[in-house]
Amino acid sequence: GNNQYRNAILGVIPIIDQYDSDGKYPVFGYGMTYNGSNTTEHCKLLSDSSSYSDGVVMTYESALQSNEFKLSGPTFFSPFIQEVIRRVKSQDSKTYTVAVIFTDGEINDMPATISSIVEASYLPISIIVVGIGSSGFESMRMLDNDGKPPLKDANSRPAKRDIVQFVNFLSCADAKTLQIETLAELPRQIAEFY
Repeated sequence: GNNQYRNAILGVIPIIDQYDSDGKYPVFGYGMTYNGSNTTEHCKLLSDSSSYSDGVVMTYESALQSNEFKLSGPTFFSPFIQEVIRRVKSQDSKTYTVAVIFTDGEINDMPATISSIVEASYLPISIIVVGIGSSGFESMRMLDNDGKPPLKDANSRPAKRDIVQFVNFLSCADAKTLQIETLAELPRQIAEFY
């Protein structure tokens, strides 16, 4: 359950910390309802600057423990990826952004998600998808196809480069394996952009 998310955050974020200039992370929630509404939020900013992995875990846990949030479906990835794109376009072009998505494997907006990933592939963005739990994650592997064939958006525009790395958290036996899996494609993805 929730502890797996916590463990995954505590496992993955310190790996990213090493490459982060300020150790501050915007944290978003998705697949949740807010304040008793029946509308599922797909990109809810929980904190604009959580500090390091501990801060990210605290943000996540305080959201879960508050009565305002309830976990809910469907699971849409594209609103979050679109928000990353919006933020990247508004910042200094020398900054490379790594977005990390923790998920149990469901994606209910696959065509829109693929189109968003294609759009992001033309920008200084990488996406690390961390799978939590024991789902099959077929859709995640489809997104992380290592560029063959390239993902194509709704208008058949191909991705400029492969920017998705899928990490199956449960299959990483230890911290070292997790680090290797998380960073497996990042250096190449960054080099291919510049």
